[in-house]
Amino acid sequence: MTIEVPKPAEIPQQLIGRCDPPPYQVGGNDNGDHTNYINQLLGVIADCDSQWQRLELWLNEQGKPDE
Repeated sequence: MTIEVPKPAEIPQQLIGRCDPPPYQVGGNDNGDHTNYINQLLGVIADCDSQWQRLELWLNEQGKPDE
């Protein structure tokens, strides 16, 4: 008896996100610095979320079960 195990599909590299936050480099207690850093974090979160959505869509198209 021979059992064939399908080779897993390679995930396209553009769907593997870089969700690392920017380095925290706020000097002093300047609210402008904090606001700028918060905006950078929100941008990373939004990009990461859209990358996950594209990855989930790709996985569904491949017929992979959700984990």
